[in-house]
Amino acid sequence: MKTILLIIAFGFFQTNSFSQNTITWTGAVNSNWENPGNWSGNVLPDANSIVNINAGAIVVINSDVVVASLNLNPGAKLTINPPFHMTTSNIPVVNNTTVEITVIDGNSWSVINPFFSLSVGATVSLYETSADVTNNNPKYTGVTDQTGRIKITVPDERNNFNFFYLIVQNNIAKNIYNGYLLAGIFQSQSDINSSAFQSPATVGGPKFVDANGDGRISTNDKVIADFIFLDSASLRQQPVKTVYVYK
Repeated sequence: MKTILLIIAFGFFQTNSFSQNTITWTGAVNSNWENPGNWSGNVLPDANSIVNINAGAIVVINSDVVVASLNLNPGAKLTINPPFHMTTSNIPVVNNTTVEITVIDGNSWSVINPFFSLSVGATVSLYETSADVTNNNPKYTGVTDQTGRIKITVPDERNNFNFFYLIVQNNIAKNIYNGYLLAGIFQSQSDINSSAFQSPATVGGPKFVDANGDGRISTNDKVIADFIFLDSASLRQQPVKTVYVYK
């Protein structure tokens, strides 16, 4: 079964709301979102909740979730198992968002030439739903320029879409390799030793994301796409992401 993985390099997204309450993830019992014992005050978040998830936390969702806003600190991992979804309260966001993505050619690095090249001409696709990914029906697409970068402006019409599914491809090189999300390229044996167990794992080979946080790469870590989060209207932040492609 494929899962949806959110890995946060930065993160705060929110909507305007009324009578909001703040709830913080403690993970006191296990990794299940649906267990009240994992939340401050032993209360599950709802559509009026501002949710805080601290760095290093591993959270798994097995239900449809609605919150007012979500603050995911760096290093937090949030997995949404299909067919479930997360949305925020249905209140419009009033600012445009510019998504900036840099694409790195994972095949350009080697022990002899330990430098990465940017992937020029890569197609970047943003999808609103997992069904759109399956049906290859992107909401926005674009191609990286000579610097390996692309900027896509998302207009004000979006309401509930606080993130997009992200697929990047340049010819046969993709950010999803055999169903696994690329985290980068192994650049040393120490890099392999300090990462989630992966077999095979070779210097110069692809390094995958440990989607379920169990310390090893297996079929349970397969995903349908990466993610990119939209901006916080209040902080005026623009989402910036670096993606690896590999063939």
